[in-house]
Amino acid sequence: MICLTDIKDYEKKVESDDIFDQIEYFYKSKLSSFFNVIIYLLSSVPMQVAYFFDKKLEKKIDNLLRNNDYVAVMPHLIRVAKNVKRTKVPVLLEMTDSIAMNYSKFRNFKMAFSGLKNIIFALDAGKTKKYEAKCIKNYDHTFLISDIDKSFILNSCQELKSKITVSANGCDFNNKIIPAWKDNTQNTIIFMGFIKSRQNFDAALFFIKNVMPIFTKKNYNF
Repeated sequence: MICLTDIKDYEKKVESDDIFDQIEYFYKSKLSSFFNVIIYLLSSVPMQVAYFFDKKLEKKIDNLLRNNDYVAVMPHLIRVAKNVKRTKVPVLLEMTDSIAMNYSKFRNFKMAFSGLKNIIFALDAGKTKKYEAKCIKNYDHTFLISDIDKSFILNSCQELKSKITVSANGCDFNNKIIPAWKDNTQNTIIFMGFIKSRQNFDAALFFIKNVMPIFTKKNYNF
């Protein structure tokens, strides 16, 4: 696994795990990322993709793929997809969701064009939608977590249908393993998401306003 980080000597600050045989960290400063955004501003590359792109990282990944017998390579999100060149190794894109769909919804918000950051996101929606379709077309297969995202993409690119698989997030309720916190008499809900991300914030707000009252009425003891 290769991790992109803006923290120097990050590998010295994290503990090793038993999941991956090898973990490599690639440092890219925030200044370099912002400079990249400026360079690609007038191109077809979305700003998020430009921010995380690095030619040295692209070369590093390319060398690893050519000099090792890997079964596949899986970029996580389109933001890092540009760093992966096509080789003989199949590329499976873990897109998760359609950023373009989130951007498009964002454009409909009342305050969408009230600040510089908001304006940038709104204007980048078109670029992002085209780039997502390009990634799906160029890579071997793409994974999303919902049919809603899939439908949004296929709305303008039906020919990509066979290259997308929906694998939803969820819980295995048939799992008989009792978690360590099960003895707690009070039920707990954990939100796992970057709260500064607008779509995550919107989801959390919806849950608080529309779902939590149902739990409260049912006396689930949260």
